[in-house]
Amino acid sequence: MNQCWKAITHPKLIWRCWDNEYVVYNDTTGHTHRLDTVPAKALKSLENSPATERELSVRIAAILDSDADNKVAIIVRDMINDFRRCSLIEPVEP
Repeated sequence: MNQCWKAITHPKLIWRCWDNEYVVYNDTTGHTHRLDTVPAKALKSLENSPATERELSVRIAAILDSDADNKVAIIVRDMINDFRRCSLIEPVEP
């Protein structure tokens, strides 16, 4: 089964951006995270619409103007693991 993910919503993440550098604050943990452009866009994408790892790979491939190949899948898998570890995303029923 493919797990579906979404950005946490309670409380909502607080975003700031300066010159393509993103900072997101998680009020639940009290932690602030600095994100580069691609991870920030991935997390924003999950904030707008839940996705499986494969669906998020397709979204990220479009951002990178690339195919959703194995390299993109590895990048997305690592991002999902990082987001989970930082409590920025949570599983959701498909």
